[in-house]
Amino acid sequence: MNEQTRRRLNVERQRLLDRMHSLREFIRGSVVVLRRPCSYQGCRRCEAGVRHPALYHTVSKQGRTQTTYLGRSLAEACREQVEAYRRLEALVERISEVNLALLVGKER
Repeated sequence: MNEQTRRRLNVERQRLLDRMHSLREFIRGSVVVLRRPCSYQGCRRCEAGVRHPALYHTVSKQGRTQTTYLGRSLAEACREQVEAYRRLEALVERISEVNLALLVGKER
């Protein structure tokens, strides 16, 4: 690998690390809509078999799914943090590729 390529990769890695640093609030998982019956007796929707949508955050931990109720007020903030986690994963993947190229001395 020539010196110019090495310098370019180091600059790219630093730029990626700087972008990573800006992602401070992130959550692994997904925001999902589950349909549940409500607790009100005589609810016409539930009696008709139509369930009420409810927003949850789900994440898999040690092979088990953990579910947390969000409600409307927290759903958008959670979605943003889940998306930030996905961006963070992509940055880590690219940094790993750059580090490998620097280690072995050739880009793939």
